[in-house]
Amino acid sequence: DEILHQVKKNVTDTYIMAYQLQSQEDFTTEMKLDLENRLKVVGLLVKKGLLSQSDYLLVQLDVDSKKLETQQLEAYFKTALTQLYNLCGIPTEPENRLMSPQLDGQAETQDFFYQKRFKNDSLQVIADRQVFENQYKPHIGVYGNTGLNAVTLNNLPHYFGLSAGLRLTIPIYDGEQKKYKALQSQLKYESLEEYKKNSKIQLENNLENILVQMKSLKENLLLLDSQLGNQEKILEIYKEKLVYGQVSVIDYLNVVQNYKLRVYTKLQMQTNLWLLRNQYSFINW
Repeated sequence: DEILHQVKKNVTDTYIMAYQLQSQEDFTTEMKLDLENRLKVVGLLVKKGLLSQSDYLLVQLDVDSKKLETQQLEAYFKTALTQLYNLCGIPTEPENRLMSPQLDGQAETQDFFYQKRFKNDSLQVIADRQVFENQYKPHIGVYGNTGLNAVTLNNLPHYFGLSAGLRLTIPIYDGEQKKYKALQSQLKYESLEEYKKNSKIQLENNLENILVQMKSLKENLLLLDSQLGNQEKILEIYKEKLVYGQVSVIDYLNVVQNYKLRVYTKLQMQTNLWLLRNQYSFINW
């Protein structure tokens, strides 16, 4: 169970990271296509003398940069996807699209893994002590034998014999080994009790810490969504003004870059939120 639980976490983490790369690739590809359209507009404005050739080259450089970034993200995504399939032990499927991760909510666990381990270890300590102490109980054994006591064959049946009896074994002195073993078992049990208490405290602290981080991320995501909404409006305004040559290309590209950074920040925050949910499920077990 413990191994399968760890494998499930690793697969989920890998899936989440692969999905983030896929999302980044999709967004960068979309930005590249939009910049290619802007490049055509800038080319027309250059011909009309509203913009300079250097403005055209600036947009062209940004388009080329997005092409390179898209190719890199595609390679990273394929590597992550291969790692995911390897963890699952299934062949890689070409042109596969990942769906958005759907993680279960924070369900309450009634019996944690550390409690099961404590119970098993405690039973083992008790069993070991009982096995050891059994040798100090009186033991009754049964013995028997038969034999032939004769030097001639005359009246041979009269020389057959049979004997049987009981043997009682009572330990008297063992050099206080029983006392030491009992003390050793008691110390083991007390250590297990301490382990149980510490595990409970650590689990509660870790779960609470994850919940605090998740709450903070959710609040920041709401704030970032609001900022992105405004940023998208600004970007559309700059696109329109660029058509009429009313803004500089550098200003427009700065708006595009700021928008990209915010979208990437949102993708990273959403990824971190999924990873935290998976970590919560992993330790809340």
